[in-house]
Amino acid sequence: MPKLTRGNLGKRKVASDTGRNPRRMHRLLTDPQKRVFDRTIRGMGGVVLIDASGSMSFTHDQIRRIVEASPGCTVAMYSTVSRSDSTNLWILAEKGKMCDSLPRAGGGNGVDHPALEWAIKQKQRSSTPVIWVTDGGVTGQHDNMNDTLTMQCIKTSLKNNVIILPHVEEAVEVLGKMKNGFKPKRSWPSVFQRTYHNLEGRQLPN
Repeated sequence: MPKLTRGNLGKRKVASDTGRNPRRMHRLLTDPQKRVFDRTIRGMGGVVLIDASGSMSFTHDQIRRIVEASPGCTVAMYSTVSRSDSTNLWILAEKGKMCDSLPRAGGGNGVDHPALEWAIKQKQRSSTPVIWVTDGGVTGQHDNMNDTLTMQCIKTSLKNNVIILPHVEEAVEVLGKMKNGFKPKRSWPSVFQRTYHNLEGRQLPN
């Protein structure tokens, strides 16, 4: 991950009216609140997990904008393995750095739940948002869809407050809004809604 992104570790200094060393004396004349001190704030970070199967699409520029919207976040993509590679999860951005090009994925799903569990473990604190970008095509062995695996992913998402979105562009938008206190709702894929209703007899909560 050779590329540094803007605001790389999510830390920045802002003006404050309390502190020890006044570093912004010019604010005595320009700031009604006399905020002459510095205060360090940290970005909320976040974890964004992207389904990189053949039915999904996203660009390197969108990954960059995710990191800029939530400095310090971790972004990863997953899919089934290709014939020439055993890798099925790739970290695209972490700690303010990101890859210079997207890796070639296998084209299927195959490891949705293990990838989701990995993403949840990357949370730095309880308030760290976890966003899963997926169309809901959860599969297992031989890339076949499976209701049991789908329910496993649904229940793990509910238990851990995972935010599910259908497109990477929506993740960029949601992360930008969350900095200002916006609380997003999950956008459950239709296959999740159908499977949950068939097996549980009720609708999925937002």
